[in-house]
Amino acid sequence: MLTNTGRKKHGELKTMLYGIIGGLGLLQTALMTFAAAAPPNLTERPLVRINPDYPALALRENMEGWVNVKFTINETGAVEDPTIVDNCAWLNGADPDTCKSDDMFNEAALAAVSRWRYAPAIEDGAAVAREGMHTIIHFTLEDPEKKKAE
Repeated sequence: MLTNTGRKKHGELKTMLYGIIGGLGLLQTALMTFAAAAPPNLTERPLVRINPDYPALALRENMEGWVNVKFTINETGAVEDPTIVDNCAWLNGADPDTCKSDDMFNEAALAAVSRWRYAPAIEDGAAVAREGMHTIIHFTLEDPEKKKAE
């Protein structure tokens, strides 16, 4: 699970940015769900996680989606060999169960994951690589008017 000691400051900045972006009509966000394929007792910890940019084409076409990315965390904590496992996209407002495989979010997801950094796992006093790590990045559009009503 991601921890954030500066959660209050982050929340204040996020609220300010939502206000600025909200005037544009739609608010773009990319939400991330993290999962590890390896056992839960691993010692690698996320240090830097860069949110992906929302692809311009997806924004213009009012599309949402998700991308499942598999990667390796090397001995220095850098991400290596990020690859797309699966993806899906659908029209904003449609049922996500109607999604179809589409690569419109792939490049943004790979670019973001490639920039992530971890404190590597330690075994017998030495840093080790972890293969088979997975994350699912969700790309969603939010209507600021709908968000205000909630």
